[in-house]
Amino acid sequence: MKDTTIVDVTGKLIVNPKAREWCKMRYLNHKQGCPMYGKRPSCPPQAPMVQDFIDLEQPHIFIYVSFDLMRHALDMIIKHPTWSKRQCRNCRYWQNAVVSQLQKEVRMHINRGALLNGERMVYTLRPEAMGVNVLQTARNIGIPIETKPTKTVYKIALVGYPKPTLNLVKEA
Repeated sequence: MKDTTIVDVTGKLIVNPKAREWCKMRYLNHKQGCPMYGKRPSCPPQAPMVQDFIDLEQPHIFIYVSFDLMRHALDMIIKHPTWSKRQCRNCRYWQNAVVSQLQKEVRMHINRGALLNGERMVYTLRPEAMGVNVLQTARNIGIPIETKPTKTVYKIALVGYPKPTLNLVKEA
């Protein structure tokens, strides 16, 4: 049902602080954009910029799950013949399961992953909130992502090593 893929994006991320503003773009029934904007630490403006969260000098990857939206919509039409096409494709009925699968895959990868200087990998399920232009980065590395998906949806996580913090040690 859902396929998972891992792709190295070291040196390939397109970072643009304006990507954080896309969360405020209006969409159906949400004139102010995403209702979570400003309400979660993982959402802008609280979310840090990616270069302050992940050490972009170290290896980092996209882990993504593809979801067959067309198949799901067809299944929903059979299950609910009176529903509209919009209802059959509504993310309310599939998104949580896909994101849950992505998070499971990311955690499995991190638990298997190597340590770098004693640091375990970190991740975000919302790279856009950290200023990553996920759409353009994904297209540049060969993920056939669509702006408004009709066939396949891709949920993408960014995984890497944490940005080192400056530790000041006072001399005695």
